[in-house]
Amino acid sequence: MTSIKEKTDWQPDEALFNRYVLTSPLAKERMLKEHVLPKYANVEMLAIENNPATRAMYSRYGIRSVKITPGEEWQQ
Repeated sequence: MTSIKEKTDWQPDEALFNRYVLTSPLAKERMLKEHVLPKYANVEMLAIENNPATRAMYSRYGIRSVKITPGEEWQQ
């Protein structure tokens, strides 16, 4: 959370962490289904994600995802 604040000067309202002992894509899919979609099902979402398997998972749910590399500036 500190890293996000330092890099973006923005702090998320909520955070979820992998407590399932699953790979990143599987854990994020579980958290998406259990926590995010029930609360934000009708909200347009954008994921900032480095892992290609996780980006593919988000795509299956209709969630746009982008990879931002260090030093790259966000462009819509």
